[in-house]
Amino acid sequence: MSIKQSPKILFVTPVFPDDTGYGLAMRAGALLEGLAAIGDVYLLVVPVFDPGRNDLSEAARQHCTEYRIVKITPADRLAGNVTTFLSSYRQQSSPLPVLNSQRLQHAAEAGFKEIPFDYVYVFRLYMAQLMTSRLSGNTVQGRFLDIDDIESVTRNRLAALYRKNGLIKKARQEEKAAKQFEVFERQQLPMFDSVAVCSHGDRARIRDKLPENTIHVLPNVIRCRENAQLAGSSDIFNMLFVGNLNYYPNQDALAFFIDEILPLLREQTTRRLNFTIVGSGKWPGIAARQHVKECDFVGYVADVAPYYQQADAVVVPLRAGGGTRIKILEAFSFRKPVVTTSSGIEGISAEDEAQVLIADQPARFAAQICRIMEDLPLAERLTTRAHKMLIENYTIDVLKHRLANMIKSTLERSDISSTDSKH
Repeated sequence: MSIKQSPKILFVTPVFPDDTGYGLAMRAGALLEGLAAIGDVYLLVVPVFDPGRNDLSEAARQHCTEYRIVKITPADRLAGNVTTFLSSYRQQSSPLPVLNSQRLQHAAEAGFKEIPFDYVYVFRLYMAQLMTSRLSGNTVQGRFLDIDDIESVTRNRLAALYRKNGLIKKARQEEKAAKQFEVFERQQLPMFDSVAVCSHGDRARIRDKLPENTIHVLPNVIRCRENAQLAGSSDIFNMLFVGNLNYYPNQDALAFFIDEILPLLREQTTRRLNFTIVGSGKWPGIAARQHVKECDFVGYVADVAPYYQQADAVVVPLRAGGGTRIKILEAFSFRKPVVTTSSGIEGISAEDEAQVLIADQPARFAAQICRIMEDLPLAERLTTRAHKMLIENYTIDVLKHRLANMIKSTLERSDISSTDSKH
């Protein structure tokens, strides 16, 4: 069975899709654009991650036939048996209790109720409970799920990081959430005809829960920049970190870099250093580190391009997380050399010494930065190879192609199954 000319697609997301901003919004934006290339997209936003926002960006609107926003209310929070609903899983144990609100479920189900959809595409597993009747009905030809982050895995990693830093209560909360998501994954994943993940590693992690031919890899993608180039030599070596400061792994990464790596870096070079931190959110640790002369806490910016352009290197010292780091791909698009950890580069098909430099220990991390600082040909080789890899594997065209193939193969598999059942 081939994809019909203009199928009607319901796209359900917990975040406002965008082509800039944080990683989750950028993936939603890429999925929206990819689905719009296949059919007429009706977008339903239940803003788990953007509770204070009221409308789509112009870039997102151009890919929608129609869109609706279902607001999460204080009543939903109470119905979910939580006293305070924070804007993302980065700040709370789990979004699942809030999404258990019957009012919210009815409001989401009522969105576009009058339209018979050909496909339902759900972004993030916990959104599935808002689409139960849609997913269980017989009128939909294809049910698709996108999990760019396997929550049960990520929550256990966060728990380990909290424990490492002595935050036992938060570690227990994340361990509890991990168990909750593990149960939810086993219950909900089989509801879908196909499931998309963002890396081959994540594909392997859910292989025991689903038939292998129903799991597809849709990579995180980035839009390439024209005329991007190395910053060049100057008296100051500019390092850049970009990320949401509400996200605990980012907070830990900054503390790790400022407290353990930066002092070693000072000892290894006479060159002046500058470390720029760009990102929204609040990190309590800033107050204790504002006196560090090399650090410049910029906060939220509407456009990160000027900061990438001025950077000599991008550092991603993450020690936990899930999915893939879109910010590393963003650095590749700006042709900036990247120094990261094994956790930071996970899910991206880049290799140490080929496209990035990898280090997990403070001394090694500082030494890798010094190599970038002192060896411009090395920086050029890394960025050239990284940009080539980006073009080949992590562009919107790649995602569109794989998304279309996923839908086509799913429909063909369904057609074969229905034919066999008749015999």
